[in-house]
Amino acid sequence: MPDSRVRRAVRTLLGVAALLAASAAPLAGAAELRIETCQCLLRAGDRLDVRLVVDNPGPNTAAMLIALHTPNDEWSFFTAVGLGAAPKWLPLPAQLPRTEVALLDFPLTADSLPFGHFPLVGPFRYELVALLYDAVTGAPLAPLAAGFFDFEPAPPAPSPSGPGTLHLFAHQHNELAWLEREDVYLPLGAQFVRDAIAQADRDPGYRFVVDQMPVLERFRADFPELAPRLRELFAEGVAEPSGGFLVESDLNLLSGESLARQAIYGQRHLESVWGRRASGAWQLDAFGHPHQMPQIARKAGMETYTLARGAGDPAALGGSEFHWESPDGSRVLVHAMPHFYQIAREVGATPDASQELNELWALLAPAASTANLLGPVGADVGEHVFNAFVPEAIAAWNAQQQPGVAARMSTPSEFFAEVLASGAPLAVATGELQSDADGTRVFPGAYAARIEIKKTNARLEQTLLDVEKLATWASLEGRAYPEALLEAQGVALALNQTHDYLPGTGVDEIYEDPDDEIDDLGDRFAAIDAALTAEQEAVLADLAGRIDTARPDAARRAALVVFNTQAWQRRDLARVTLADPAAALGRLVDATGAEVPHQILAGEGGALEIAFVADVPPMGWATYWLVPGEPAQSPVEAAAPLAARALALGGFTVDVAADATVTQIRRTATGEPLLAPGARAGDVGWSDEVFGNAYEYDEVGLNEAWISNGAQIAYVLEGPVMTRVFALGNVPWASVALRELRFVPALERIEFETTLYWADANRNVRVRFPFAAPAGAARTEGVPYGYAERPDGDFPALGWSDVGSDARGVALLQRGLFGHRLTGSAGARVLDVTLLRSLDRAVFGERPSVAMLEHGVHRAAYALVPRAASWRAAQAPRRAAEWSAPLLVRESAIHAAPLPPQRSHLALDAGSSAIVTVMQRRGRALFVRLYETEGASASHELHFPTLTASAITETNLLGDPLAGLGAGSRATVDTAPQEIVTIRLGGVTSLPVAPAP
Repeated sequence: MPDSRVRRAVRTLLGVAALLAASAAPLAGAAELRIETCQCLLRAGDRLDVRLVVDNPGPNTAAMLIALHTPNDEWSFFTAVGLGAAPKWLPLPAQLPRTEVALLDFPLTADSLPFGHFPLVGPFRYELVALLYDAVTGAPLAPLAAGFFDFEPAPPAPSPSGPGTLHLFAHQHNELAWLEREDVYLPLGAQFVRDAIAQADRDPGYRFVVDQMPVLERFRADFPELAPRLRELFAEGVAEPSGGFLVESDLNLLSGESLARQAIYGQRHLESVWGRRASGAWQLDAFGHPHQMPQIARKAGMETYTLARGAGDPAALGGSEFHWESPDGSRVLVHAMPHFYQIAREVGATPDASQELNELWALLAPAASTANLLGPVGADVGEHVFNAFVPEAIAAWNAQQQPGVAARMSTPSEFFAEVLASGAPLAVATGELQSDADGTRVFPGAYAARIEIKKTNARLEQTLLDVEKLATWASLEGRAYPEALLEAQGVALALNQTHDYLPGTGVDEIYEDPDDEIDDLGDRFAAIDAALTAEQEAVLADLAGRIDTARPDAARRAALVVFNTQAWQRRDLARVTLADPAAALGRLVDATGAEVPHQILAGEGGALEIAFVADVPPMGWATYWLVPGEPAQSPVEAAAPLAARALALGGFTVDVAADATVTQIRRTATGEPLLAPGARAGDVGWSDEVFGNAYEYDEVGLNEAWISNGAQIAYVLEGPVMTRVFALGNVPWASVALRELRFVPALERIEFETTLYWADANRNVRVRFPFAAPAGAARTEGVPYGYAERPDGDFPALGWSDVGSDARGVALLQRGLFGHRLTGSAGARVLDVTLLRSLDRAVFGERPSVAMLEHGVHRAAYALVPRAASWRAAQAPRRAAEWSAPLLVRESAIHAAPLPPQRSHLALDAGSSAIVTVMQRRGRALFVRLYETEGASASHELHFPTLTASAITETNLLGDPLAGLGAGSRATVDTAPQEIVTIRLGGVTSLPVAPAP
């Protein structure tokens, strides 16, 4: 049986075949190519025998292209990777004497062919075409060969013996953009809604689902006269919005707060425009589901969850309906579509659908947890399936059934109500839902395709949260809070997070166009970036202008205000470009007058930057001053060629090789190694990916090369704050990598920054970290609003990955680099992080792409944090939060002003494990959101030193009150494991500014 990964991944080179077939060049040599099939009807159980006769007498190597045209008008492709390789769908070697080969030879079942269940009622045709061409010149060597066979998947399905109810609803799965731009897909979605309303008005039993908020908005714009009728149909239960999220986003590539806001924006839109909230979540096409989705859904008012990918084999979960529980105990009732969301697309195409409905019942019943079956009638927006005869087909079929067996149109909510009313015991699933039915990961290639999109989204997610916090502090000091501007940027960012935009799995045209309209991902990113950058600069300037930087020492030349957007006292690296470079040669002092070491770094374009380690209070700022005088330690870096050396890093010793890789990290006190023997941590390499696509990696025949194996130029710069190592080199082919390693002893952190000057094609670029794996070692990674322990393999990591035991290990911190692959054996684990995927094709490999080549300059930043305790004790989630939100530094003039040089606006108690992600204003209220990071029930005290509130209330994500938490300037919050908690502060009054010490 063909591997599902192969079936999805090998679709490529159709354009090549077409070009070669149309070539005007005469055929070279006297090559022969022939496909032999029965060209007849085959049924389940028959043996498929497709033979290929091939002869290449020419002097050059011949190459083979074999394509299979499937019944749903898609192509699968096979290319020369070697005879005898499994599965059978892999084809022929490139150079062959005259031979006859069994290309496909196995018993037929509906599962042994791509799309063998589609359409529901056969027979349907598979066509094969083969091309033999000169691998050197590209000239065809023989005419195209072709053949076909028809397949009947099974005898006509009998009427069901029952009892049970088949629930059907009309729908159209919408993409904001995928194979077409938004201006194509959104009008099609609006037209579906128009047609569904007309059908519902003709037949009161009709039911339909409207998929995603942008479609609703486009429908209002295109058909404003019908909007009141749709609102009525929502209220009557005839129509239903497809969940409460703004768009069907990618769920693995977003921060937890972005997922929460998808629900907030979606439910807010439904309530304000359509007079209702959604009762269920709808994530049909998401490429995997983090385990916090039940909690996010429930805290946004959704009690059910519908998906079509990620649940694996529903039978292993007790059936297609089950409860899914987050670590905090939140549950949703799930329907996992066992045959995807197009399974009933043929029902209602004509008034007679008896065979389609019988077959549908036969397919769905074995997976169902109760006597209720769910059949979605529809397809993707590009296919625009609208079947007008669904009510008639149902009525005709019902008339033929025995008592207790029936089909009817129902909304998903009505279906879920029947499932619950059945009283049948349902299984409870926990953990992530990330795999297909055959156990393969859902589209791991999408974690790194079009990598700059992912890095930009991650950066803007963090910038939005930082600006909200800064603007909230400024509002407490008298500045107007820019609520409308920030909400508009949040909604725009959410639109870009739809599940084919953000994974990079669409065609080039959807990402950026030449017009002036802000109607694609690139346009929106640019507008969001400009708006947030301008607002951040304005808020920082406003705050810095209100801070008293005038100190008794009148000789001070400049003040540096350092802002910390995290809710704990923070010691971290601060970097700032100075307006007056000469000031960098003086001394840097803190508020007490104590000197702080600093280091001069050469900036871009001749600018001069300094770096120092700053201590900054929670959710606030601290001020440092540059003053004249000779520093105790010279801030000027000393340069030397790089030689192998050992560097002290707090309680650890780091061995650095002459090729600028880290060969070992040891606990200085005990000598315990944290890296695997022979490690080259931080090594960058690239591997061939000839037949992969935007969704899937090509796992066959990879050729790897690593930069440590080639010639390099490497040197070291040493200063009082950190040691910096630089290396410039390449591996075979054209691209070059500049690597910078920074060792900051005061932080026990090794920082990496890699700049790729990329000019190659069809290769993956990865950075490698071989970790020691002591007894009890586990892999733990950040996920949206939480963490997950995971096995070896490809997984999407959000912010951090940790490998080690409770006694020691290493955490990797990163920003927007989601593709993490862990392999290895006992005692050693190798973590490969994908920095870039270069492909000359988009989507499933059938669309040529220029943008996915990724030619140009790419920068990636990541860090290693060694630990001599558990990841919880080392606070790996907080270290990742700090890495994603660097300290912000603003140079300020020396002036007297009302605000003190050091100030905190929100602080968690010292024993808290929580991270505060949100501090924002909405109207006159102030909202704070936090989550527990260590997987244990806990209590957290929040202190608001600059305000008092007349009422402090715990709410859900939508702001609905749950419990009173008192009043004043402090609140205590109890959390379950990995729980997300939102707090509303009403009646906020700013407290008087305390006099400066």
